[in-house]
Amino acid sequence: MNDGIDIYTIIILVLAVFIFFKLRSVLGTRTGHERRPTDVQRGPQADAPPANDRPAPQP
Repeated sequence: MNDGIDIYTIIILVLAVFIFFKLRSVLGTRTGHERRPTDVQRGPQADAPPANDRPAPQP
């Protein structure tokens, strides 16, 4: 009789647990090349003035 757990199920479960722990140890770690949270919120052109800051031309 087939009880539902065979060798292939065990191999897949072991592989899934291995991948889970590998990803868990890597994801979320900092490498030192991330931007500060304030830079991420402001965007890449945070230091550039807006385009409408130029004075209006005089007639």
